[in-house]
Amino acid sequence: MSEIEHGLGKWAVIDIETTGIDPLYDDIIDVGFLQFEGAKLVRTYRSLIRSEQVPSFFIQKLTGITEKMLRKAPMWSDVEPEVMDLFGHHLLAHNADFERSFLAEHFDRIDDGTDREVYEDSMPFLALLFPNRSSLKLESFIVDWGLAEGEVHRGYEDSLDLLKVLLIAVRMTRQDKELKGVLNNLFAKYNLKNYWYSSFFNLYDDELEELAEQIDFELDEAVARAREFEFSVTEKKEYPSERDFSIEFSGENIKTIFRSEDKIKARMPGYRYRSSQEEMSLRVGQSFKNGVHALVQAPTGTGKTMGYLIPSALFALEEQRQVLVATGTKTLQHQAMTKDVPILRELLGLSEDQLKIKRSVQLRDVESGPDQSGNPDDIRSPSTIVPDVVAPANTGCSGADCHTRVVIHEQRALAVEFQMVSDKPPELGMKGDELHIAFGLAVSGCPRMPPAASQSTSPVA
Repeated sequence: MSEIEHGLGKWAVIDIETTGIDPLYDDIIDVGFLQFEGAKLVRTYRSLIRSEQVPSFFIQKLTGITEKMLRKAPMWSDVEPEVMDLFGHHLLAHNADFERSFLAEHFDRIDDGTDREVYEDSMPFLALLFPNRSSLKLESFIVDWGLAEGEVHRGYEDSLDLLKVLLIAVRMTRQDKELKGVLNNLFAKYNLKNYWYSSFFNLYDDELEELAEQIDFELDEAVARAREFEFSVTEKKEYPSERDFSIEFSGENIKTIFRSEDKIKARMPGYRYRSSQEEMSLRVGQSFKNGVHALVQAPTGTGKTMGYLIPSALFALEEQRQVLVATGTKTLQHQAMTKDVPILRELLGLSEDQLKIKRSVQLRDVESGPDQSGNPDDIRSPSTIVPDVVAPANTGCSGADCHTRVVIHEQRALAVEFQMVSDKPPELGMKGDELHIAFGLAVSGCPRMPPAASQSTSPVA
């Protein structure tokens, strides 16, 4: 097929990494793209870019790009001609407004009156294909469909992963002939014949294969994995009618659960008893029971996630109090929600209605400045939760007994922080019988923990 017949024209999948989000102040420090004409890969390009700005610790940790790496990188003036070769192309990016905000001014300088570059955001297109997905973030597709353990946050690698996601999405969606017809009817109804993704969606199968082969991608295998995930999400999970374990919140019950190796192996084949996991879980239970801080650091292999989820669930169910789990990265949050939470329900013999868990909130980085109350150190203020889900809690009661009491913070699988929030807990906008555990995201690291009052503790009864 020629490019005229299928309408793709000249296009590229592109991604940039920057020192920040402000195009008036911040610099591009990494760019990568795959350039095509029709279904033919013309070239690939990647380069770091020197910047006089020192990337923040957060950017360095996110991207792996260090100040030392940038000192050896070419200047933007050397990289710019390569990027400007994409003038007049359709530029595919996830949340393409970000790329537009940094690149448009450079294309402005070479505008000769001919057709300009067009930014094609992949997020609305994927939302159209998968309207029931809980997350449209690129990383969620990458992880869910088994492409990688997470988003790399590098220009070329993220461009390549986005192309893989788009190829899988189109192939998998078109296998449902009824859905394919519905989508093409929508394209026609709303006169979207010039919508670039409409042309991409209607590529021939051999063209999709050609694109996949040029990037050494086994498309059929990837589609099979993605279909397995998507269908497993939509299927109603059946839980055992009889429980293997009690849901009593007690130290003895926690020990019984972790020491029942044979029973757990029936649900988790790779499980083995670890005294360190049990010890951590008991410490978490003590923290809940006594209302005190606990800072636990444990090495890889301890089983931290189940170590805090089991006592959290038992506490939430017995006390009818909500627990907020704040993970240090989106990947950790996603893995907990899609992998560990289903195992937790299965171990405890609880249905989704009996143990309600929701990804609902994002914690603000209180290190970056004062919260809305004006106190930079008060992580107990409701303003430390982004107000997209904050609403008055209609509980019929007030005070700590009716709201979230504990914040659990897992930072890059290295440490877990249990913070008691007792005097003015954040409101999640849900009654105790509507939610047991909420997953949030702590941005840019751990919130500061206020000094704990000296108090005695007792073991979980």
